[in-house]
Amino acid sequence: MNPESEGRTFVGGLVCVLAPAERSAGWPGPPVGEEAQRLRSGLGAELRQLREAAGLSTRLLAARTGVSRRMVRDLEGGARRPRVETLRRLAGALAPNSAERVFGKLVDLAGESVRPDTARSLRQRRRAARRAQRLAGGRRAV
Repeated sequence: MNPESEGRTFVGGLVCVLAPAERSAGWPGPPVGEEAQRLRSGLGAELRQLREAAGLSTRLLAARTGVSRRMVRDLEGGARRPRVETLRRLAGALAPNSAERVFGKLVDLAGESVRPDTARSLRQRRRAARRAQRLAGGRRAV
């Protein structure tokens, strides 16, 4: 039996099961190279500047928006492609009085790296927002 024919390969004496090509074809992976640098210097720098101007830590911003602290750090560092709803929530927490203007600027800075929202991601964001609202003591988080 040939392990290569069943999606397995030997690496350093270990058998590794490879993911089917069709499963990973739709996900381009994390941003690398020029795209990561563009996200870090554009979107990431703007998010960090807005967060610091608002006097928020990454933890507090994450709690107010219902995204993870890791997501905030990765977006600031150019290690993730943002979703539209994530940018909308971040804009609302960072600049409540001018959220739409800030949201437009964040989307422009992210450019083609913005990932579309899916039904699943929207359900997850709603759930996280409800959780953040409960943690904030019933006050509206975003």
